[in-house]
Parts: sequence; C-alpha cells; structure tokens
Amino acid sequence: MMLFGAGLYLIFLVLILWFVKCARGKSLGDLFEDNDHHHHQILRMIEKYPRGGTWSQHRSWMEEVVSEK
Repeated sequence: MMLFGAGLYLIFLVLILWFVKCARGKSLGDLFEDNDHHHHQILRMIEKYPRGGTWSQHRSWMEEVVSEK
C-alpha cells in the first residue's frame, strides 16, 4: 500500500511539473484561449455522436471534425 501511495505522489508531481512547463509566463486567460479551439472541436464531435463509440471510431470522428474547420 505504501508503494501505491508513493506512485500516486509521483504521478501528481509529474502532472504539476507538466502544467508549470506549459503555463510558464502565461496567465490563466491565456491558457484558456490556447485550449478554446480544441474544446470546441470536441464539443462538435459530441454533438454529432452523442452516444459515443469505440476508441477507433472516436479517433476517426476527431479527424473528421478537425478536417471540417
């Protein structure tokens, strides 16, 4: 159980470091603006395929949405 806890702390540390690397010098508003486009692509895909599907279907749907622009 101790190893599991240490693993969770390691994962948390990696996520924090990754966030700091991506957010360096940017405000929270800048981070939201950077991800806004991707967020709307995902929303369009969910509107077209609300019931979901397999992972391969999801990937092809995302390619379809990205190519629509």
